[in-house]
Amino acid sequence: MTLSSYTVNRPVVHFGGGATTPVVPEVPEVQTTLPTSAYGQTIPVVFGKCRLPAAYIWVAPILTVTSTHVEWWDTVTTTTAKMSARLRFARPLVPNSTWTLRKLYANGKLIYDGSAGYRQSGLKFTAYDGRSTQPRDPTMVREEGEDNVSAHRGYLDMVVKDFDIIGLGSPPVFEAEWIQDGATTHDYDTFTTLSSDAVYLMDPDWQSGILYAFVVSPRALRRFSIGATTEYYTVPNSVSASYFRGLRYVPSLDRLIYLAGFTGIGDIDAALVEPLTGSVITSSLTHSTTSIVKNCFAMVDLNGSAVYVGFSDNQQIYAFYATISTIERSYQSIASFGGYSSI
Repeated sequence: MTLSSYTVNRPVVHFGGGATTPVVPEVPEVQTTLPTSAYGQTIPVVFGKCRLPAAYIWVAPILTVTSTHVEWWDTVTTTTAKMSARLRFARPLVPNSTWTLRKLYANGKLIYDGSAGYRQSGLKFTAYDGRSTQPRDPTMVREEGEDNVSAHRGYLDMVVKDFDIIGLGSPPVFEAEWIQDGATTHDYDTFTTLSSDAVYLMDPDWQSGILYAFVVSPRALRRFSIGATTEYYTVPNSVSASYFRGLRYVPSLDRLIYLAGFTGIGDIDAALVEPLTGSVITSSLTHSTTSIVKNCFAMVDLNGSAVYVGFSDNQQIYAFYATISTIERSYQSIASFGGYSSI
């Protein structure tokens, strides 16, 4: 039995007016000139906190890589130009001091913020504060060899690794914010104080720049200047209690409010205090809660009066209404109320 042969010609369908050759985009040019690198460039000596530009002191060869692939009938071209470099910002005034990199900018754009937990996608770097125990950088060692790399001690440096500059067109101008003896997430200042007694409760009045503080032993009120970072004075605050919570200052009344009791369980009252003398003007006649007050308080200044609100361990909301010479409980919810209630 003989089978006849057949030839099947499949039709070719063209969209858009006929077959065309895919157009591959041109690879963008990348400038490799370093913007902040010069012989004799001044390296500043710094202390405290500073934001300043970096000088490039080492850059590995910048390799531009272009890859092309086809997705359906589209040709997709991806180009990267990754740079590894050592950047020098400054020299610490105090040798072997501790420094933290807070923020990093590239051409003015924020690419790292330790205070907000932000880091640009793909950003890799190592920050060095120049201490005498500082090791060689591993990125430089892999590129140059260990015998050819210095530890670069004594400077505030950073090594960025595989930083893609294709979208920038050239190596950017880097700027960084450095903090001496600080944390990545916040600043802190050391206050000059009149005593070494531990502060138990605090409440700042940002408008006047005053920080009010309460000391348990011995009972006292302390007053600090936030701007001058110094203590103005301390006054005794004689009150018959052993349990204290929730210090708040009312600017329109020029009064302090806190909660005080003996056991802390069902006997917590609100005290209205004169901040200059430390004297207790009056206390509430009714307790705040039948249980234990939580460290959850709010104060609303009503410009001539105030409402002080808190929360307790047994899910009670309570509120005190204060004037310049009186303070009384104005509200208390039921225990375990299981929801919100109006005050």
